Amino acid sequence: MLYTLLREDPYLLDHIDRIPFVDTPLHIAASVGHTRFARETMLLKPSFARKLNQDGLTPLHLAMLKAQTKMVDRLLDANSDLVRVKGRERKTPFHDAAEQGNVHLLKIFLSSCPSSIQDVTNTSDIALHIAAKNNGVKLDAKNSDGFTAMDIVERESHVTNNEARGVIKKMLHSFGATMSSPPPTSSTIPTTGNNLVSALNDLGALEDQTQIHNTNIRSEEWSLSYIVS
Repeated sequence: MLYTLLREDPYLLDHIDRIPFVDTPLHIAASVGHTRFARETMLLKPSFARKLNQDGLTPLHLAMLKAQTKMVDRLLDANSDLVRVKGRERKTPFHDAAEQGNVHLLKIFLSSCPSSIQDVTNTSDIALHIAAKNNGVKLDAKNSDGFTAMDIVERESHVTNNEARGVIKKMLHSFGATMSSPPPTSSTIPTTGNNLVSALNDLGALEDQTQIHNTNIRSEEWSLSYIVS
């Protein structure tokens, strides 16, 4: 269907791309889970993946909101940096995952794009702020080995960027997070197999919610919705 329309109008996708805020064919495909169509559309018009619709959402935001997990994976495979694209209220998909308390997606996003931990919303919140506000994060809780989140971050082998490590530590400090007393020795702190999100998960800081909250897209779907039917 897509290429049939392009034969009739080779500039079709360019016309759509010139609209500042619009539900592109990629938005529609992402919301209904048409991964093959979405992949082809991204090849032809990569800019659609970063474009906001009238609700301030990217295709990745929509895929999350409509619980299209395979679509989320396909979009990240195409471009992991999509995790950092800011939508309404300057919230990224990473912020949305934190707001939902979806540890599964937080792990995937942080693994795909570690720098996303530094992105802030228009209220200067980073993902951990949002998780704490919405999901009751307990940062001084200890895991089964007696480690707090700060203990694990101190020796976290995956956080190799000193600037990123500093941001995470400052973030934890802002919520009153501390190291255990006395702090565990370096030989007892695990340095592999854990990242910050899994550490928080081990501490019971975030509750895994595998079901992403659904939201309804406007009933008056954009006129190109039939392209992906």
